[in-house]
Amino acid sequence: MTWQKKANDLIGIRVVDEQGGNDIGTVKDILFTDKGSTVNAIIVKKNFWHPEVIIKLKDIKKISKDYMVVDTKRITAIEKKYRNSNRFINNGDITGLTVLTKEGERVGVIKDVLIDLERGKVYAYEMSESFFDDLLDGRKLIPASKDATINGDKYVISKQTHSNIKSKKKGLKKLLNIKKEEFDSGQ
Repeated sequence: MTWQKKANDLIGIRVVDEQGGNDIGTVKDILFTDKGSTVNAIIVKKNFWHPEVIIKLKDIKKISKDYMVVDTKRITAIEKKYRNSNRFINNGDITGLTVLTKEGERVGVIKDVLIDLERGKVYAYEMSESFFDDLLDGRKLIPASKDATINGDKYVISKQTHSNIKSKKKGLKKLLNIKKEEFDSGQ
C-alpha cells in the first residue's frame, strides 16, 4: 500500500469506520497548513442531513484506490473557525494557481497536489504548461520547496525550483517513441 497520492484522486473516495466498517461518507476536500506544504486533515461529506466532518491525518489507518479506513474516535464536525481560518488552505485553493518565477515569468498552472499522507507532506505539484504541451510531453512536476509562496492566485517559485521542474514523460511523444529532434524537424 502506498500513502503517496494525488489529492484529486482522494476526492470522492468512500470513507469507512475502522471498528465496524460503517460508511461515514466521501472525501470532499483536503486541508493543508504551512502555505500548502503540510497535509493536516481531510474533510468528509456525510450526507444531506449530517454536517461535514474533519478527520485528522493521524486517524487515517488505510488507503486503497476505492476507500479510506479511519479511526472515528476523534472525529469532529467542522466549525466556523476552520472555514474562516487563514491557517488552512484546501485543495481547491491550490489547484488552478498560476505558477510564476520570482522574476515574473509565467511557467504554468497547478493541476494537482502530490502528497505523502504517511509523512503529512506535499512532495510535488503537478503543473500544466498548456493543453498541447500536456498532450505531447505530459504534465510537469514541481518539487515542493520551502522558498515557494502562495500570493493570491499565484504560486511563486525561485529560479532554482524552476530549474528542478521535471517532465513526467507521459505524452504522445513517449507513447509514439518520438525524439524531440525528430518531432521538431517534422521527420
